[in-house]
Amino acid sequence: MASLSAASGGAIAAVPAISDDGAADDGAVPLCTWRRGAADARLLGDVERLVAESCDPATAVVRRFGASAAGGSHRAWYLQRAAVRSGFADALWSATRGGDAWGVADPARRSAFRRLGRPALRCLECLEYDAGGGALGLHDDGETLLTASLMLSEAGAFAGGEIVVARYPERAFAARPARGDIVAWRGWEKHRVAPVTRGTRRVLVAEWWAGPDAPAADRRPQNGEPRLARALASDPAAASLLANLARLREAARDVPAALAYYDRSLAADPACAATLYSRGVLRLRRADFAAAEADFAAAAAAGGGADAHDQYGALLARRGDVDAAAAAFSRARALEGA
Repeated sequence: MASLSAASGGAIAAVPAISDDGAADDGAVPLCTWRRGAADARLLGDVERLVAESCDPATAVVRRFGASAAGGSHRAWYLQRAAVRSGFADALWSATRGGDAWGVADPARRSAFRRLGRPALRCLECLEYDAGGGALGLHDDGETLLTASLMLSEAGAFAGGEIVVARYPERAFAARPARGDIVAWRGWEKHRVAPVTRGTRRVLVAEWWAGPDAPAADRRPQNGEPRLARALASDPAAASLLANLARLREAARDVPAALAYYDRSLAADPACAATLYSRGVLRLRRADFAAAEADFAAAAAAGGGADAHDQYGALLARRGDVDAAAAAFSRARALEGA
């Protein structure tokens, strides 16, 4: 039922089609589910009231992040506290739960579900993307068990802005949902929003997790190591979970564990520029110059940003390869000006 396309950065093979009940047609684990008309008119009306009450343009947070963001930015409002207080979170989960094809919110395993009748809400964001600036690079939501995107825009209100969910080496799913459709995926899957080329795209994005319910009013809570590790137990080859664990171990100054997690993450996704760069920085701090240079070179080749080219150039210059260093620095400046 869903359209398939390539994510940025390489050729993508078709992935299993996904039916409305969330099952992959060939039995493979789906990247995401796309449920048409999952939100009925009543729920959409509740959303519009919540947005009207909470989304003052003056209070929007303007954000830009993710690989290949290409200068794009979007506006965000955090609605999780209002959604829990009003009971809207319960109604939203009722519309979303049919898209949990992976059983990540299994009530037998989640204490929050037993207590609340649903998973805990990590955050709830109303997001707006405008033409000319409305894009989002590949990123992940860390320990989030299930991310669900509810389309709010009417048909014809915008062009572009497809949701792309991707997993190395050659799987990607591109969804162009209509108003009331819900697209859901495990939070640690890499995903992005393609550039909006006309109009304004508005969506409501919920992240359901195993932490406390709506713990912060105006932000998305940070990842925690214990919950990341539990998520990894359900998907041991999840490169983004391994990379997040590596960064937390690095912050704790546990260098051997951080390097081990980076190595495992890159074994699962060897073309991830962000993880290559992070491992290169850690190796550089240990004065492992040859290994760091190899990581920065790979990060630059994989589409890394100016920082990757700068670090690569500095290490080339260190060993006397002046011409190659100059080329790396030139590429970094070009990326900064793009």
